[in-house]
Amino acid sequence: MLKVLLTKLRRVVSVVHFGLLTLRYAGLRFALRKLAHQLYSRTVFLYSEGDINISPPPPRFLSITVRATEEDVQEIFNQMNNESNAGKYDLLIRKWYHERGIGTPYVQKTTDTNEVCSIRWVMTARDIENAGLQNRYPELKEDEMMFENTYVLERFRDKGIHSSSNMGELMAGLGFKRSKAFIAENNIPQLHYMRRRDRRVYARVMEHHFLFRVTRKTLERYNPPIIPEIPEGKASSSVNYLL
Repeated sequence: MLKVLLTKLRRVVSVVHFGLLTLRYAGLRFALRKLAHQLYSRTVFLYSEGDINISPPPPRFLSITVRATEEDVQEIFNQMNNESNAGKYDLLIRKWYHERGIGTPYVQKTTDTNEVCSIRWVMTARDIENAGLQNRYPELKEDEMMFENTYVLERFRDKGIHSSSNMGELMAGLGFKRSKAFIAENNIPQLHYMRRRDRRVYARVMEHHFLFRVTRKTLERYNPPIIPEIPEGKASSSVNYLL
């Protein structure tokens, strides 16, 4: 009983702390809007999976280096004040994620100027189990991983960052053969990337936020899997919200 109460108390403290950080970095109006999102909201994601792609990026894209050092991770968090309020909020989420030791973050940097431009997490079956998130993620085999919480700094968007990366080659070198991801249905840059890499959609999933708790429900499955369509309207940069 005491353990349950302590777990709930830690969660409340975490949520309050995160709310205060949002207020500090993004202002009252934005913080209230995101509070409403956590109290009640629904977001549709596309569940995608496929073999690890190790083909070289097209020559028109940037030369990107992938690193996983703590120094690089902190460097991208230090860019927070240069982002819009929405970007600051998204980076706060990733910082919250990182401070809890969930998964492994990889930072992408331009090879020529050594500038940080993107961060994304790799989740393994063990990471998901250790974080107690089995109810939110599909079952992973030992040679499977998930990409989560991708964020591209705003000044580097629409430059083909993901297509320029050698993440696939890096993951293959670590022994992974297949990757999975949840992509927001209106995340247009990610959908374009999926089409370039021939990534298929296996399901549409509803993520439901209610009183700071998150659940996921499958809306429909595709058999055979389909190529994602590109929707009209404003794009979203976020892949997933853990809170």
